[in-house]
Amino acid sequence: MRALLRDCVRLPSSWSWLPLAGFGLPVLSWTTGVALGGAQPLTLGLVAFYVQDLIIFALIINIWEEMAWTGYFQRRAASRWGAVGGSLVATVAFTGIHVPLVLDGAAGTHEIASNLLFVVGVGMGVRLLIARVDPGSGRSPLTVGILHSSFNASASVLDPSHDWVRIVVTMGVGIGVAALASRRTSRA
Repeated sequence: MRALLRDCVRLPSSWSWLPLAGFGLPVLSWTTGVALGGAQPLTLGLVAFYVQDLIIFALIINIWEEMAWTGYFQRRAASRWGAVGGSLVATVAFTGIHVPLVLDGAAGTHEIASNLLFVVGVGMGVRLLIARVDPGSGRSPLTVGILHSSFNASASVLDPSHDWVRIVVTMGVGIGVAALASRRTSRA
């Protein structure tokens, strides 16, 4: 436990991981939102609000959450079932913990199913992406926590009616990164 806590403040092996983790998803989500007519106008205020959300989410929730999810659970699952298999196992656990959100305020079976797909999509995209970022950053929970925080804060760069864009972008990036890593592994 002490090692995990100490790791939470460890910088990544390369500084380039920090801006990528902090700004990759929101930039892709915002750009896609612009193309679909669902992005917030790009202003200094929007950027400041995003950075504020990023820092607050990271410090209060996401670094510590990733200490447990990535630092403890997903790494162990990946060592047993591989990066993709471990990510999918972590997605199932993530979904299970978020069932109360799936049920909260749902008006019927259709809405429960829609909420469940949303949570599974979020979990799968984020966990697959983390499966690549964690070893790439030198197993830095700080970097992974910032990535998780950037996903959460990315909601602020889109109109609420287009929040699905960040889910699709995150799933696409997560699946794409997993596919590239798998291709590299099979070539080696």
